[in-house]
Amino acid sequence: MTNAEVIGSEYDLTCRVYNIFTGLIFVYTIYNLSLFRKRRLAKSSLAPISSKEKEFMAWTICGFGNFMVSVDLFQHYGLWNEFMYGTFVGLSINGLLYVVMSLVESWVSIISSKGKVTVVPKWLTNLVSGWEEV
Repeated sequence: MTNAEVIGSEYDLTCRVYNIFTGLIFVYTIYNLSLFRKRRLAKSSLAPISSKEKEFMAWTICGFGNFMVSVDLFQHYGLWNEFMYGTFVGLSINGLLYVVMSLVESWVSIISSKGKVTVVPKWLTNLVSGWEEV
């Protein structure tokens, strides 16, 4: 007998509600990502990926992780082993952290701009890239 069978239908309902909402969010981010891609390719096939498109890629990864975690929220069914559950949670957290870091980088770039020239401070470039000069 699993923990989910002991808890009963309330756990099933909770998992399904979360699964529906995270599934809708995941589909919405995939749709928006496809719109950004079509818009970029309509301009030029060699156009670089915009920061908004990168953010939606990260949101899609985050949505996928949340969708997979919401299948069995608290591991009562035991559908995922600990490694897979940790992988899905890690995807969600890393996608969210990427979006937050890119938004902070663009915000600091706007604050640090001089006229029409946008300058990213060196300390922020080092922080975002994961290393810092000593």
